[in-house]
Amino acid sequence: MTKYESSLFRKLYLSFFVTLIIFFQSNAFAENDRFPPAVSGNLLLSTCESSDKVLIYSCKIYIQGSIDQIWEQMTLEFGDETLICVWKQNQGVTPNQMQKVVIKTLKDHPEELHYNASGLIYSAIMDNFINMHDDSLRQCITKYKLSHLSDEELKKIAGSPEQG
Repeated sequence: MTKYESSLFRKLYLSFFVTLIIFFQSNAFAENDRFPPAVSGNLLLSTCESSDKVLIYSCKIYIQGSIDQIWEQMTLEFGDETLICVWKQNQGVTPNQMQKVVIKTLKDHPEELHYNASGLIYSAIMDNFINMHDDSLRQCITKYKLSHLSDEELKKIAGSPEQG
């Protein structure tokens, strides 16, 4: 193992370890509503603004993991066509850009930092990248759905009389 690989492995290991600690802390309070969530917006923002590179990396992993969960939930709830159309709307948006938007949203709304961090991430992404009421998104979804129908199914939708 080269010196570079060893250093990279150590950084990944530390980032993974810090992420696990944050994860287990958040689950420790999940069953008891009397306590605030362990990963609040306050904790996430202070982690993201840290001068420690491992903590900053952990912040980015946490945000990206939450974003991945949003995509997964959207796919389960609305179907693949919605996810495909959302990605078309946001072509060129990078994970780093989404992370910056989340951090900016946290900074712009200090009155909400006591809430669960994953919920704040969800709100930031939905508010800035996904507008479910946008006509162009609806048109894309409809077009995608129609493009995957057979000729018989299209005739039924259009109300065309059956040819036979």
